Amino acid sequence: MGNWLGDVNTTRLPDAIRLDCINAAIRFFLRQYDLRYGEITDTFATVASTYDYTVPTGWLRPHTIWYTHPTNSSTVVLIYREKEAFDILFPDTSKEDLPTYYTAWGANIRLGKTPDQVLTLNRNYYGLLTDLASANDSNIFTSDAWEAILFKALEIACEGYGINDRRLPQWKTLARQWGEQLVTSHARARTSGRKAQSSEPG
Repeated sequence: MGNWLGDVNTTRLPDAIRLDCINAAIRFFLRQYDLRYGEITDTFATVASTYDYTVPTGWLRPHTIWYTHPTNSSTVVLIYREKEAFDILFPDTSKEDLPTYYTAWGANIRLGKTPDQVLTLNRNYYGLLTDLASANDSNIFTSDAWEAILFKALEIACEGYGINDRRLPQWKTLARQWGEQLVTSHARARTSGRKAQSSEPG
């Protein structure tokens, strides 16, 4: 960023602020778009008679949740429903069985029906990357898509910290164009968190 900002010295825009701009640019793209850089897979265990499970740190939005059926070893893919529709399907959380649906609400994933036993659920979701700790740090996003991050960070620096640069309109255009290229190259034939079918437990 320093090379692009020219005579803007570290007094006007300290290194820590420049780093914040870079991290803010990364977070902007991950929050705005379903990019492969933000795809995360993990597992969590259910607890009998418990329907709410705290989302992991950095969680943005769900993609899929699935588990292996405990008796017939089939794959059960949970169906996502918006909170209102989910509540209509499962008004009574005391009814327990193998879960077939889920929703995301607040800081929790809610399962329906309420699990009646311990299951290992596999979770695919979109999340934030760990912030860079210094300007010399990098991650897969900064390595693969530095152009998008650079121009967005320059835009944030100018608009958020009062840096006057006549190139700002150009940087904003380039940030948008590189962002659109990211979306196109990372497009998946799916809709985040909105899978329509499920393999129902037998």
